[in-house]
Amino acid sequence: CFSKDGKTIVVTEMNPKTGLDLFLIPLDAEARPAPLLVTDNSEYAADLSPDGKWFVYISRASGRPEIGVRSVAGGGDESRVSLHGGTEPRWSRDGGEIFFREGQKMMVAEVRTDPALAISRPRALFEGPYEVMDGPINYDVTPDGRRFLMVKMERSEAPAELRVVTGWDRALRKALPSGGGRP
Repeated sequence: CFSKDGKTIVVTEMNPKTGLDLFLIPLDAEARPAPLLVTDNSEYAADLSPDGKWFVYISRASGRPEIGVRSVAGGGDESRVSLHGGTEPRWSRDGGEIFFREGQKMMVAEVRTDPALAISRPRALFEGPYEVMDGPINYDVTPDGRRFLMVKMERSEAPAELRVVTGWDRALRKALPSGGGRP
């Protein structure tokens, strides 16, 4: 994800020893990447708060994907957002909410970062047959947080009948006006 000012990105790096880790990369040519969160558990799919002071991410420390929040400055423990697992975390554009997926449910938790971090118990906004990802965010939210753009899953049944046509090339040659030229 990009910081709001466009000067920094957060990336996920695969490390054979620690799994997935998060790094800050300043887009200044002179700057070097800095570890944001490196643990023995996998952390990925981060999104920065609009003020750039916090980040929300997926952690697999519990054995399943859960949504957590931490300070970009470091220090302090993770503040858990999800209660029953979660994927695809995203800050609202005004910084007052964190959206995430819990299976087919779109969840929201209100968040306050000043004077201290405070996160409400998450609640379901809606549920539906929308594509769920365990990593990258697969939806977008309008600036007012009222509408979502999502990929709807379509269930299709296998065709009831399958026809195999053999000898089609001979039939095509016979049908050609020249009486057998190559198709």
